[in-house]
Amino acid sequence: MDNDQATDKSRRLIFISHATPQDNDFTAWLGARLASAGYEVWSDLTQLVGGEVFWKDIEEAIRKHSVKFLSVLSPVAPEKRGFMKELSVADAVEATAGLGDFIIPLRLKDIPFSELPIQIHNKNAIDFMCGWHLGLARLLEKLEKDGTPRRTGDVESSLTDWTKRFLHLGEGVEKED
Repeated sequence: MDNDQATDKSRRLIFISHATPQDNDFTAWLGARLASAGYEVWSDLTQLVGGEVFWKDIEEAIRKHSVKFLSVLSPVAPEKRGFMKELSVADAVEATAGLGDFIIPLRLKDIPFSELPIQIHNKNAIDFMCGWHLGLARLLEKLEKDGTPRRTGDVESSLTDWTKRFLHLGEGVEKED
């Protein structure tokens, strides 16, 4: 792992960028699997509840707190303005923050390599097309190889925290006397 990654304790998030709403199911599945492996995961599905000035939150998460940026590639992703904005910020972070292999492309569906965004055109994508479980195994191998920080003790709390955010548990519940 790059020395900057090893010493910068504020960079612990794995940011998942995807086409909303088309790739939401995959993103929810992946987020749960990464959280159960002890990683801190950021996606709009779990972090944005309502009322936020979300581009500010997204930019801060990518620029200041993400150690890895997962770019979910599907045929519709490059057409999504938000996806491309996130990728552009991630590309700038990778170039200036000294974070090796910051952007990790995940090839979810058959997208021709000629249509990949320029920011990731020369990167090796992890293939999820032959089975999400196979892609996940490769991704976990990559994260481990890069020394991506994760909780090692109470892994269940990572999944519990992710689930609470995803399902918005505890919101709008009032206790009656």
